[in-house]
Amino acid sequence: DSLRQNVNKVSQESFVAEMNREFQHLAKRGAFATAVVATFFAPHKTLDISVAGHPNPLYYRAESQKWVCLNPAETEANFENMPLGIVKETTYPRRKVKTEFGDMFLLYSDAFIESAVDGKDNSQLGIEGVLKLLNENPSVAPAEVIPFLRERIGKMATGNLLDDDASLILGHFTETKTSMRDNLMAPIRLFRNASDRTQFT
Repeated sequence: DSLRQNVNKVSQESFVAEMNREFQHLAKRGAFATAVVATFFAPHKTLDISVAGHPNPLYYRAESQKWVCLNPAETEANFENMPLGIVKETTYPRRKVKTEFGDMFLLYSDAFIESAVDGKDNSQLGIEGVLKLLNENPSVAPAEVIPFLRERIGKMATGNLLDDDASLILGHFTETKTSMRDNLMAPIRLFRNASDRTQFT
């Protein structure tokens, strides 16, 4: 419900704050959640990312053909990367990125960075390990990024990506442009109720 109320807003700040307040109701039972929220504003080609106790997203610059870690903690926040529901009123680290055609961003659960490197000791792959894998072949096609990571990390040690939630979301910025009609209608959409038109194929 909160997402529907905020989906047409350029800033996601109020949505993240509302999620935190909702989880406050569950905090007494010891419940909390981690989250990463991303908003793409097509007219300005900007990606806004907020992080709440979640691994920092990874970003691919097509121009330099290199994956890097987006560290939202570079911006002002009361607490760094605090899960939802822990602190009643707080802001969350966020990062705004100017995107270009061919760029990609990767959101992932902690199963990937907590995967064992070789199974012989307790060493974990970590964010730097995931980045190293991605940068071994930075020109890989967007459709191949997720299968590549799952296969490489899964083969490193028995149990990798099997004992925890292993989710990946990849965003790829294409040359598609916002139509003049959609730009002109944007202010009107702010006053309409959002409808879910998600289609699964």
